[in-house]
Amino acid sequence: MRTFTLTRIALIISVLTALLGAVQSGGDRPLLVEAQAVPRGELTATTPAVDARIEVVFPHDEQGNVVPVSQAPLVNVAVFLFDADTRNPVGCDFSNAVTLRWALNLVSIDGTASQVPTLHEVPGIPGTSVVGTRIIRTIDSTVFPVWIFNDVPVPFVQRPDLYDPAASKQFFVVHVDGVDFRTNVWSHGEDPRTFFPAQFQPQTANVPVSSPLDTVIQVVFPHDIQGNVQSVDQAPLANVAVDIFRHPLDGAVDAPGLPIRLWRALNSGVLTDVNISPNGASGGPSPTGLTWLRFVFNNADVSAVQDPNNKYFFTAQVGGIDTDTTIWSHGAEARTIFPVQDVPAGSGARCTSASGTVEFSPATRSIPAGASTVFALSIPSLSGSPVSPTWLVIGGLPQGARAEFINRPVPWEKQLVIRTSCSTPKGVYQVAVQASGTDGAFIGSAGLSVLDPLVESPPGTYSTSLAQGTVDVLRGGPSTLERGLFLNLQFCDTPQKRKLSVTVQSVESATGAPLPSRTPVLLESRVGPASAGQNFNTSPVFSFNAVDVGPTNSNGIDHIEWPLQSGQYFLFLGQSPLDPREPPGNVRYQVEIMSE
Repeated sequence: MRTFTLTRIALIISVLTALLGAVQSGGDRPLLVEAQAVPRGELTATTPAVDARIEVVFPHDEQGNVVPVSQAPLVNVAVFLFDADTRNPVGCDFSNAVTLRWALNLVSIDGTASQVPTLHEVPGIPGTSVVGTRIIRTIDSTVFPVWIFNDVPVPFVQRPDLYDPAASKQFFVVHVDGVDFRTNVWSHGEDPRTFFPAQFQPQTANVPVSSPLDTVIQVVFPHDIQGNVQSVDQAPLANVAVDIFRHPLDGAVDAPGLPIRLWRALNSGVLTDVNISPNGASGGPSPTGLTWLRFVFNNADVSAVQDPNNKYFFTAQVGGIDTDTTIWSHGAEARTIFPVQDVPAGSGARCTSASGTVEFSPATRSIPAGASTVFALSIPSLSGSPVSPTWLVIGGLPQGARAEFINRPVPWEKQLVIRTSCSTPKGVYQVAVQASGTDGAFIGSAGLSVLDPLVESPPGTYSTSLAQGTVDVLRGGPSTLERGLFLNLQFCDTPQKRKLSVTVQSVESATGAPLPSRTPVLLESRVGPASAGQNFNTSPVFSFNAVDVGPTNSNGIDHIEWPLQSGQYFLFLGQSPLDPREPPGNVRYQVEIMSE
């Protein structure tokens, strides 16, 4: 979990990183937005309207845990859109579809390399692009839209039986519908230099022009001013050879007059026209003797990569025709080293700050290190009617603490479970939650006091709460109602006695007397991972019924206790139907794990 920090740029980095690796409420992963019926945009050498910039790529496993690049089958990506040549974000009502695409340089397990242009499927890995979800972010009073792409596949990690995950790489670019735009390139891989690929050789040539077209950069030849070959970090110039094929990677196109242009981006900059006219040449011959038209861009300036901290990305585009391109990285160190994120110059047009807050209940919690606690969250909306948030991001967690959002019956209510560790430093922390949706963003916070880890206490006393939470369950009527509450318990001292304490308090009946809760209450505590909605297959640690529950006192309160060992527990609360003649009401379960 990432935390908020004090400076504005650090805050943006932190929120974006937390956003992509966010602790999210179960079932609230945003759905992909369908592409809008607007004209297709074009990467343009004329005056663009928008610069699309990939800001963060977050590698993770299927459970959302951050893992090394060569082990991450999925990534989450965040994209900003700015007015061209500025850091002024586009308006919050910018509704054009924003799509993430990727090209690949795949190294097979036998060591051979190949290139895959954008919008080309890889065997066994369906999907070639992802449409982003727009959310509104508020950071340091600056409000702007961000496009989020969840669970983007990394083919060479998903298919280690075919490809070398440590040598293959993926190049991300952005496409914006309906406007002329530019995009940067993000190189994703453990060693994302373009390994010299086997050149694609068509089976036919001289095919007519169609749309879309595929452009394949076949060779990048670094050399000195005399034309002698040089190493990448020594060569001031390079020749780039490009072939054009019918999509998807079919016959070579016979069109010497096509307006093909070479584009390049330096580091995290946007792609721009190299402004070199190509010369015609002959590609091939293939093993069958086939030759085809090749376009060669001579003497492109690459002197910037003599600095090992720099790298160029090359693509080729045909003006006026939809083009899917390979991407070639040129540099001694061609990975996208985590760049300094762009800082929006101000709020986007028609962007307003949220007027509401995320409400915490209670406002403060106090627990010893190693314990866990629960906050109830209520999330409003700009319109005054509560809505389900698309994203929940947490900041301010102390070191060694983890968090999880759990759904409540209504979508705008959540539970925030915070689990500390024995190493969590003692102190007072301000835990913040930002809830984002299509209509705005809301921020709220609560106090969390972390005390010293539990040590030996006088025998026979159960006075220290290790984990606590409250759940209200509607009772009455014909239906069976169930609710789960996750509690994590890690003891930091020598073994001693603990107990699970559950207090059950009923509402009043129609006659004003407390409704007994002992008969319909069933509670189970099971060992298992804290994953919302998971049905554990392990045997219950405790399973009890009305026989186990003590007599209900005059206030309608039952109190139940059991001995407990260190571990992680899921407390299951279920309620059988009551007499339908009784009015519905709430039963409150207050759960605590106590230490002797």
